[in-house]
Amino acid sequence: MGSYRIHKQQELQLMEALMQQHHAFKPQDVSNTLWAAANMGLQLHEQQARQLVDVLVQQRRAAKPQALSNTLLAAAKMELRLPEQQMQQLVEALVQQQQAVKPQDISNTLWAAARRKADFAAARRTTMQLTSVEVALLQLADAAVRMQLVEGMTPQAISNSLWALSELGMRPGKLVSLLMKAALQRVAAMNPQDISNTALAAARLGIFEAPLFVALVAAAQQQWQGSTHNAQDICNLCWAVAVADQQQLAQQVAALSEQLAGSCVWEAGCTAANRSQLWQAHLWLMDCQPGSGGLAGTLSAQQLQQCADEWELMLQQTAKQRRTVLEQSVFACARRLTGLAACCQETLTEDGAYSIDVTAMHTASGQRLAIEADGSTHFLLPGWQPTGDTLARDRALAARGYVVVTVPCWEWDAKLGDAAQQTAYLRRKVALALQKLEAGRPPGVGPAAAA
Repeated sequence: MGSYRIHKQQELQLMEALMQQHHAFKPQDVSNTLWAAANMGLQLHEQQARQLVDVLVQQRRAAKPQALSNTLLAAAKMELRLPEQQMQQLVEALVQQQQAVKPQDISNTLWAAARRKADFAAARRTTMQLTSVEVALLQLADAAVRMQLVEGMTPQAISNSLWALSELGMRPGKLVSLLMKAALQRVAAMNPQDISNTALAAARLGIFEAPLFVALVAAAQQQWQGSTHNAQDICNLCWAVAVADQQQLAQQVAALSEQLAGSCVWEAGCTAANRSQLWQAHLWLMDCQPGSGGLAGTLSAQQLQQCADEWELMLQQTAKQRRTVLEQSVFACARRLTGLAACCQETLTEDGAYSIDVTAMHTASGQRLAIEADGSTHFLLPGWQPTGDTLARDRALAARGYVVVTVPCWEWDAKLGDAAQQTAYLRRKVALALQKLEAGRPPGVGPAAAA
């Protein structure tokens, strides 16, 4: 049976007729209309979409979970900005109907929230309070665990859920643990994008479990051998292995990079962000295999320079950003602290690879300090564990001879306006960092998946 494509004029007439009756819509009617607009290219104006969402929100208690999750998914695909209260109400309605929720509803809702996180997560950048949507999403995560929904997820749903949680900066321990276990069991059935996104999510979430990464890389190499490569998938995987410090896979990272370098997609499909990822993998290889040259020789000199240029551009853009109140305050305190000398703000490491918020010399020990004033984006909800990126940064700075002193924003904010408390706090943090160095505890080690 051949496919049928309606004309633009017919689309407009159809949508106009539908919208004239939208007040009489049932929840499934709303969901179906939005789904069609998002997935079939039907013309739907933003105002019309908002009217439909309003109808569903009003009837949310009568809506089936699939209608709720598909509406959120469609809104995200259409890049429709929903008020925080509406998103909260729709997610809470899912939680209230958890007995009827299906695995795909969980995956779709998390994915939709991740795509639209800017609509509700901005408030947390200046406060450690969870937003109402974040609270609702964590409740949904708990419901998914209670209803044992991970067991019924497809490999793509597992991967999408993990990716979404990492985008949201959320690590609900029990759900993530189940998802990681399921990913390891189902890795053979994953497609290249699923593999890449799962590795990316694990690294971001600070879950550095060797069996998972070994299985993901092995599956990727098997699937990509002799086939057309997707540059983003390869770069994501190489970056994830580097961030997770999976040194046993260093040779595989080089092999994957070589596949990409020799393919036709390097110029056409390798974005600036991808090249920056490869440069970070290159730096990691040189840190864990001193004298190896990293990706030099694996990538051509021109390709490696392109990666270096993108990384340097990222550092330059970061340097131009306005310094946060947190960083300025920590810097001022470091300058007052006795026993510290040569305090500087926004300093590059000697090799120019990393930027440090505040550097100082500890005069008694002669150790160089890297004092990092970490805002909320460096931590994961709800337990405020450091992100994988943050752990990798600390490890890289330690490899360059720095003692890393981390100042979490919520600890510092509790002492704002009290210079004496700030000074005492920073002195303790420096002492603890030096004690860890003497004890031989390696920096940048991630917590277990079930934490």
